[in-house]
Amino acid sequence: MLEKNLSNNCYIYIPRGIEQGVCHLNNVAISLLEGFIKLKEKILRNVLSCKLFTGNYPLLLEHIIREAKLYYCYVAMLQNGQNITMDDKKQVELFGNQIMMEHALFIRGLLDPTEEELITTANDFAQEYKKLLEQARKMTAQGRAN
Repeated sequence: MLEKNLSNNCYIYIPRGIEQGVCHLNNVAISLLEGFIKLKEKILRNVLSCKLFTGNYPLLLEHIIREAKLYYCYVAMLQNGQNITMDDKKQVELFGNQIMMEHALFIRGLLDPTEEELITTANDFAQEYKKLLEQARKMTAQGRAN
């Protein structure tokens, strides 16, 4: 609520040409993201069809693709002058919980098997994020029903 009530009464001077520079930067980012996403999707397809070996889990590749697609979506929205809605923010919270759960699982999978305490800690974090994810999904579903 405090964030919602924040206001900016300051005048900010934006130098001439800065908008065009930001627009150009966004276009470059969009183009790079498109190529990056296509590359990662190709790598994932090849890994899943046993045409390519990597030390990365397929879930990690999917994880990276989802992060890149979300970033692409936001840059494209900003570039097109679209506002980020409350529903978008809720989806980001769900996305964030999913991503953090996966981070904990990846960490767990990279630990030395003798690091039992760290493995337990990573697993506990993953379980907590899984619960948060389930709670957030329920709340989102309830919000849509109302």
